[in-house]
Amino acid sequence: MENLGLKNKNTLILVHGYNNEQFEGYDAYQIIENQIKKIIPGIYDYVINYSWPGGDQLLEWWQVKTRSNSIARVFRFLIEALAGTANSLDMMTHSLGEKPWSFFKKQTGREII
Repeated sequence: MENLGLKNKNTLILVHGYNNEQFEGYDAYQIIENQIKKIIPGIYDYVINYSWPGGDQLLEWWQVKTRSNSIARVFRFLIEALAGTANSLDMMTHSLGEKPWSFFKKQTGREII
């Protein structure tokens, strides 16, 4: 991950929730990122938008919940890699997007990265 330029950088990861597909997540991420830069400029060097298949139909809830458990394993490896290089690593999640973070805490026993 060092080749991504995150070494010693303050980084925020945004994770969307249920009922958001990739393109919808990007729109929301852009709004959040712009607001952060406006309200607290300079706090983050990088904002990473983590997108996962969150489903876009009401009746997909249980499938999406299962999927969130699966992607949580991949998410853990990403977080561990980033934590080893970034100066700080903050997480902002919404709804079912919190599942990968919960999985990370459960698997590692760590609440602070």
